[in-house]
Amino acid sequence: MRGRTPRYSLARIKAAFADAARLNRTMSAAEGAEELGMDEQAVVDVIASLTAEDFEKSMPSDRDPAIRQDVYKPVVDSRELYVKFTLDAQGGLLLISFKENEP
Repeated sequence: MRGRTPRYSLARIKAAFADAARLNRTMSAAEGAEELGMDEQAVVDVIASLTAEDFEKSMPSDRDPAIRQDVYKPVVDSRELYVKFTLDAQGGLLLISFKENEP
């Protein structure tokens, strides 16, 4: 079931991704940022600028429906991005997708 309310607070997301040297992200998210020409600090800056209006949906994980994934679609430099967060095995926030949104 998809939700219209974020599972993870935006304040918690911003706090978890405030340090470019300690980004908790998947290889896919790192590669997506690289394809966009964004380094770690640019990723931090995008996350820091997220607003409630950028929130798209909260959805269940394909692997475990009990785990939620929050999707944001901010517009950066005239490009709509697809930015998705979930929890890792230790309960910390994990950036699992960071790429240009495909229409």
